[in-house]
Amino acid sequence: MTGGFTVLDPSSGVDLVTAVAASCAVPGVYPPVDIAGRPHIDGGVRSGANVDIAAGLESVVVLAPLPRGFGPIASPGRQAERLGVDAIVVSPDQAAVAAIGKNVLDPAARAASARAGYAQASTVLPDVRQTWDRAHG
Repeated sequence: MTGGFTVLDPSSGVDLVTAVAASCAVPGVYPPVDIAGRPHIDGGVRSGANVDIAAGLESVVVLAPLPRGFGPIASPGRQAERLGVDAIVVSPDQAAVAAIGKNVLDPAARAASARAGYAQASTVLPDVRQTWDRAHG
């Protein structure tokens, strides 16, 4: 393991299922995912949202399930501010936080969390659309 950061996007050649599995590989909870002979773990170990990879874009929509920073890692909102671009950070509302519960890794909370996120989507859609439209007209 190198400890290096890898962006798994369409140009990486990694299929979506494998990329999501790697993103869910939380050290001490879920094992690393092998990609091209190298173990990969959740990018949340590096940053809560990895907003910095959006540098150079005109606008950014950040989906941040964990909106607070921790230790030396800035919050997703602060990371977005540092980009200096039009950005919106979407984090769980009160209903979603209640559905997620105290353990964000609890599989029993998945269905309720998904329903709460779906319900929240309609409330944030206008702001997300406005941010997107300003950059993509």
